[in-house]
Amino acid sequence: MDKFLPDRVKPFILIFSTIIFTYIFSLIPADFDLGFYKVKEMDLFIDVKPDSLISYTGGQNSPAFASVIDLASFVDAFSAASPAFPEGGSAITGNVDQMKFFIEAVKASKSKKVRVAHFGDSAIEGDMITADFRKIMQAKFGGNGVGMLAINSQDIAFRLTTTHSFSPNWTFGSLFGSNSEKLNLGINGTAARTTQPAWVKYEASTRYGFKQFTNARIFYSSDKAVNVNYSFNDEGAKSVSLKASSNVEDQTVTYSGRAKSVKFDFPASGGTVLYGVSLEDGNGIYIDNFPLRGNSGIGMRDIDENTLKQFNQLLEYKLIILQFGLNIVNAGGEMRDFSWYENSMVKVINTLKSAFPNTSILLVGVQDKGLKKGSKFTTDPKVLKLIEAQKKIVQQTGIAFWSLFDAMGGQESMSRWVADGLATKDYTHLTTEGAAKVARDLSDVLIDLAK
Repeated sequence: MDKFLPDRVKPFILIFSTIIFTYIFSLIPADFDLGFYKVKEMDLFIDVKPDSLISYTGGQNSPAFASVIDLASFVDAFSAASPAFPEGGSAITGNVDQMKFFIEAVKASKSKKVRVAHFGDSAIEGDMITADFRKIMQAKFGGNGVGMLAINSQDIAFRLTTTHSFSPNWTFGSLFGSNSEKLNLGINGTAARTTQPAWVKYEASTRYGFKQFTNARIFYSSDKAVNVNYSFNDEGAKSVSLKASSNVEDQTVTYSGRAKSVKFDFPASGGTVLYGVSLEDGNGIYIDNFPLRGNSGIGMRDIDENTLKQFNQLLEYKLIILQFGLNIVNAGGEMRDFSWYENSMVKVINTLKSAFPNTSILLVGVQDKGLKKGSKFTTDPKVLKLIEAQKKIVQQTGIAFWSLFDAMGGQESMSRWVADGLATKDYTHLTTEGAAKVARDLSDVLIDLAK
């Protein structure tokens, strides 16, 4: 038959046949198993569809296939495809009554210290989100200071609120790095010790208004008493003794005026483990930034429960915020079953509830993340699945939940945030402006809850 076709027609026939075959293939439902190949979602018209259509998954059917077998249900889905929440419209849900410990505490913040722990992955590294959250909450409830800082840190080059430096001869252990010495990790997931004289220095930054403090609290455990030299504002050195204790202890040093920096010089003592230093100034609210890079939250199980209890005896936390999820979404593969994550996080949260019995716990749902389809970005399907898993975690543990995904605006919101300069062009991470907006939204719902 080919001999009857002019040569100039053959390429067009080949192209047309390919288009027809590809279109027919695209009608096969995603996940349909052909035996030798499991079909993945394919949409030939992704670049010409309205944005509101791109996020629709239609259960087991692709949008095009749905239009063939059930046009009415597809039209209904199209009409309902807009975000369920306007931007910033997410309230705290779950067991809101469990927030009573925090609410009662902040009402008395003028006469005592109220402690908050903000755990998260790389989204909060460098004091991102936490810095603005702290600034807003301290303006409302009092307090001045950045709270606890580790002896070492991976984010010192871009930390927003503190200039942090230390000598190179420390031995470190952490949840986000190695722990070859098997050091007992502190509440921040880190620990340090030294067999040589070593130092650490913290300087307050003026960027977020945390330009001074009066007290510095050292958190440690030690097999023997040791003397530590310290100096505020690079003035003359003084000495303080750390007592011997196998438990977590704290030692406060105070400056008579307003300190902008503090430096500690530790002697060689392999049996002394340092967990961090807290910079504080009077009563009010203190929010500790605990970033665990590359962590899903499950790694917190490696912090000993008794150690957590000892920290709580010293600091009396009234709110723990857990903000994880991006590392799960970014993991390779399609990952359709998050039950393993649910089970592990339920254990982590139940341990926290045991160690902090008078503390509110708030799980922040994972934010939107863009996934490129054609030339456009749509919400990564794993985001929606993880949010459902996080809601199940909340239900099983009886804690509170705040949907960052809904606060951002729901499906396809990451594209809008990138366009507005609130997120980076990897369609995953927030800019400092975006982090500030998240902090404002979180502060608003917590302040409103405390009224």
